[in-house]
Amino acid sequence: MPPSARAFVLAAMARRADHPLLAIVAGEREAEELADDVALFTTDVIHLPAWETLPFEHVSPNVVTMAERVEARYRLTGEGSFVVVASVRAVTQRVSPTTTEPLRFDQGAIYDLDTVISDLTSAGYTRTDRAEARGDMAVRGGIIDVYPPNADLPIRLDFWGDTLDEIKAYLPSTQRSTDQLDSVEVFPARELVLDASIRAKAGELRAGAPLAVDRWDRIAEGISFQGMESWLPWLAPPRTVLDESNGPIIVFDPARCQERAGDLITEETDLATALASTWGAEASDPGSHPPLYLPLDLETVSDRLIEAPAHAAGPGDDGYEIRTLDAVAGDPESVARAVNRWKTRSVDIVIAMDGISAAHRVAAILSEHGADLPVLDTVEPGTLAVTSIGIHNGFVFPALGFGVVGEREVAGRRRAHRSAGRGTKRQVVDAYRDLNPGDFIVHHHHGIGRFAGL
Repeated sequence: MPPSARAFVLAAMARRADHPLLAIVAGEREAEELADDVALFTTDVIHLPAWETLPFEHVSPNVVTMAERVEARYRLTGEGSFVVVASVRAVTQRVSPTTTEPLRFDQGAIYDLDTVISDLTSAGYTRTDRAEARGDMAVRGGIIDVYPPNADLPIRLDFWGDTLDEIKAYLPSTQRSTDQLDSVEVFPARELVLDASIRAKAGELRAGAPLAVDRWDRIAEGISFQGMESWLPWLAPPRTVLDESNGPIIVFDPARCQERAGDLITEETDLATALASTWGAEASDPGSHPPLYLPLDLETVSDRLIEAPAHAAGPGDDGYEIRTLDAVAGDPESVARAVNRWKTRSVDIVIAMDGISAAHRVAAILSEHGADLPVLDTVEPGTLAVTSIGIHNGFVFPALGFGVVGEREVAGRRRAHRSAGRGTKRQVVDAYRDLNPGDFIVHHHHGIGRFAGL
C-alpha cells in the first residue's frame, strides 16, 4: 500500500472496527504525518509518540509526550472505532505497568475533596501555589486547579462542600475562567506513577541493583524526581503496546519496521557498552541490563495482524490503482483542467489546503480557470471542494471515485508548518479595560484581590 493511501484506508477500516486500530510505521515523523492525514477523514485518531530521550539518559521525557502516550494507550484498551498511529520506536518501548485510567469529574456529582487531592497527587500532579504549567495542581479552599499535560487549557474544579458545583477552563496567564464544562477527564501527568507496586519493586532492587540505591530509596518512598523514567526497564515487566492493545494491528512496510526495531536494540546495546566505564565497579555487565526497547514480535498478534507492504510482492497479489492529480503544480490552469478531467471520470477531487485563507485563495483562482469548488469545513466522498485542513500525502483513488490532494500537489511547495500540538496562545491583557471597579482579580505576585480602578 503506497503511503499516500494509508490515511484514507485507515479511516475506512476504523469505521468498521469494533476495537481501536493500531497503525505502525517505521519512523516518528512518518507517524506524525500519518496521524495528521487521518484527522482529515475522522476525528477519532491520536498519535502515540515515542520518548524523545535516550536510554540511560537521566532526563524525564516531556510531560506532554508522556501524557499523550498515556491517553493513546488508554484508547487502545477501549471499545469502538478509534485509530492510534505509532512509530516502531513508540511501539517497541517497554511500557509502565501503572494505570492509564483517567480521573473523571462531572458537574453536580459528589466527591470527597481530600480524596480528589490525593488521587491527583497519586496521578503524578505536582502541587504548587498556582497551576500555570502542565502537570501542576493548586488547591485554594474548595477550588482545585489542575493542568492536564494533554489539555489545551487548565481546568478549575469549584466545590461547594462535597458537590462539584462548576467545572471551567481558565487562562494560565490571567487565571480568569473561560468555558464552562459539564464533565472532564484528567489523565495521569506521568507515564511512570509511583504506586504501591512500583514502590515495592524499588524496595526489592535496593539489594539486587546497588548501582542506583539512592534512586531506589526515593522511588520506594514515593518521591518523584527528574529522570526517574530512565529506570523504567528495571521497574516494569517486558511488555509493549502490542501486549496492551486488543484490536486490529496494521503494519505498513513490515520489512522497514523490523529493520528499525533491530536498529533500536543495537543502538541501545552500543550505548550501554560506551557508558559502562562510567557506571562504577558495582555496575552489572553492559549486556545484562534490562532493555528499554524490545523486539517487534508480530507473531504474538498474528491473529489480528494486517501487513501492508509498500509494493506488491508478486503478480498474484491484489492491488488498487493509486494515482496523482496529473497536473503541473503551481499552474492554476493545469490544476483546474485536471480537476475537471477527473470529474468526467466520476472521480471527485478535494483540495486540502493549509489554512482557511489559502483555501479561499485557491478556490478563487481555480474558479477563474473553470473549476468551481466550494470551501467546506468537512468533506465526504462524493464532494468536490476545497478544505482548510491540509494533507501531507495526497492521492487519487479511481476505483472509489475519490481523491484528496494537498498544497504540494497544487502549489508546488508546502509551507513549513509547526504542529499546533497542545500549545496555548498567550492572552494579551488590554490595559485592564475589561475590568470594572469591584471585580475580583488574581494578581501575578499578590494573589487574589479586588480591582479598585486606575
